[in-house]
Amino acid sequence: MLPNHSISSLRREKSGNGLRKNKGHLKNSKHLIMSTLSLVQPNQDVLFRLETNASGYATGAVQSQLCDDGKWHLVGLSSKGLDLAKRNYEVHDKELLLVI
Repeated sequence: MLPNHSISSLRREKSGNGLRKNKGHLKNSKHLIMSTLSLVQPNQDVLFRLETNASGYATGAVQSQLCDDGKWHLVGLSSKGLDLAKRNYEVHDKELLLVI
């Protein structure tokens, strides 16, 4: 999981060493993202999990699979904006749009 830093901490600070410190945070964040986010090849004989989420303007889904190491690994993901008509749907209906 990424460290919890505010956006303002990534901006250049007035002190001379602040820029080096912020580059370190950015480099560390890049490393965490690149090392953890990888898709696995789906295996039809193993459990899948689909997690959906919907807001007033967009929907998103993450499909994971239980792998040999006992952890859930990413198989696929999706995000989509909603048109004006679909923004009026109930939340559970918005989430079902991702399953279809």
